[in-house]
Amino acid sequence: MKLILAMAGLLLALWLVPARPVAAATPVSAADIAYTVAQMSLDEQLGQLFISRTPATPAAVEAAVRQYHVGGLILFAPDLSGETAAQTAAKVAGWQAQAKVPLLIATDQEGGTVSRLNSSLTYANQNYPEPAQAGGLTAAIATAQAQAQALRTLGVNWNFAPVADVTTDPTSFIAARGYSASYATTAEYIRQVVPAIQATGVAATLKHFPGYGAAGDTHTGFATLQKPLAALEAEDLVPFKAGIAAGVDAVMVTHIVMAALDADHPASFSHAVVTTLLRDQLGYSGVIVTDGLDMGAITQYAQAHGQATPDLTALLAGNDAIMADDYAVALPLLKQAVADGTLPRQTVTTAVNRVLTLKQQLGLLTPAVVPPVALTVSVTPLGEQRVTLAGHVSGGGQAGQPVTVQRGAQTLATGALDATGAFKLVVSRATQAQDATVTVASPLAAVPAGALTDTVTLPAKAVGHRSTPTQSRSVSVRRAGVRRYWWAGLGALTVTILGGVWWLHRKM
Repeated sequence: MKLILAMAGLLLALWLVPARPVAAATPVSAADIAYTVAQMSLDEQLGQLFISRTPATPAAVEAAVRQYHVGGLILFAPDLSGETAAQTAAKVAGWQAQAKVPLLIATDQEGGTVSRLNSSLTYANQNYPEPAQAGGLTAAIATAQAQAQALRTLGVNWNFAPVADVTTDPTSFIAARGYSASYATTAEYIRQVVPAIQATGVAATLKHFPGYGAAGDTHTGFATLQKPLAALEAEDLVPFKAGIAAGVDAVMVTHIVMAALDADHPASFSHAVVTTLLRDQLGYSGVIVTDGLDMGAITQYAQAHGQATPDLTALLAGNDAIMADDYAVALPLLKQAVADGTLPRQTVTTAVNRVLTLKQQLGLLTPAVVPPVALTVSVTPLGEQRVTLAGHVSGGGQAGQPVTVQRGAQTLATGALDATGAFKLVVSRATQAQDATVTVASPLAAVPAGALTDTVTLPAKAVGHRSTPTQSRSVSVRRAGVRRYWWAGLGALTVTILGGVWWLHRKM
């Protein structure tokens, strides 16, 4: 019986002492993303813009992810060759484990001649037809979705598909990879295939903006399209507009020189194509990614213009992500471009924001990844009639941001953060101890207003009595404070101990 009483006392103690607060499973907001970008170093920001071919060795992969902070990796056929889906998934999970910010894992899975899945032992014999040979719209949608689901099993979250290019020339390089020789038909396919892919949790990508047409293969060298602007708008842009209206996650820009828009630069390096046409005129707000910068058209361009790396030109054109693996060489040059003003820092942060927004949409950017912002408040008696509230916002307060102390509807004091994110306010005591709420509004303009709020206890007037000691507490943006009734827990624990001692004494 005594043992039962002792155990009951122990259980009572555990029940009365509240557990530690648990972070709420709140989604990552646009404000959280902006704050995360603001807390990154320039190295980390620039690294996020690289979507790179997977390095050849595990050590090189680790360096790319941990040292250079690359935003994503691309799986080509050799990366899947000789492996089952489970083996590839384990490998990709290992890469993700190295990343401070989760990686975009991309591949080209169009079907037909461009089908990376067929290099996997698991999918080697699977029939992924050319888009135009899928068997009609319903079958094409089902095929696109099945491919995306297969990619998910590998840990791939970004598909460089569907192809929105149209050509009426059956001998064209791109002809076999499109849905139809009809612009309207292709647009209808794109409009429905894009959401089918993205419903699986895999990002879709329209390519190759603003339309390949009958141009030559840019993998091997320069190619130019002489099509008039009016014809581009009436024909080639129609499928891309359909995909944008369907909410496509990304658009890939071709390396073809579009003479009607910019006769001097490949489309991927053209501000007129990337920013003026795609971003401004078509109103596209998602991620814009270059085609591979190691392709022949770009290596020739870089050599002709004496560029050690073409990456800077791609960013200045308005691309958010660059498909390149020369980060070891490019990053110092890009940092220097930021330092001398050639590459505006805002251009970098805007691009990183879009990349991280894509990661958030794919479920990669979780609250655990977002740097914590915390408000710490201490209460110190100041004589017998007043107290000092001293506080600090860790993780990024801005000078001048308002601080308010309220007791119910009554405002007791107001102030602002200083340059270090700190504040100090003097508040009068009431005749009885009362709770007051301290609020710091919108730190960094990246946390919703009122998110940094804490409740502290103001001691009663202490005329003729010794002042109470300083109280200090900290509350995080994503954590709710829990009032701890330690007296109850201590009392129950005391009962438990005494009961146990009495029981042992009786047994002896």
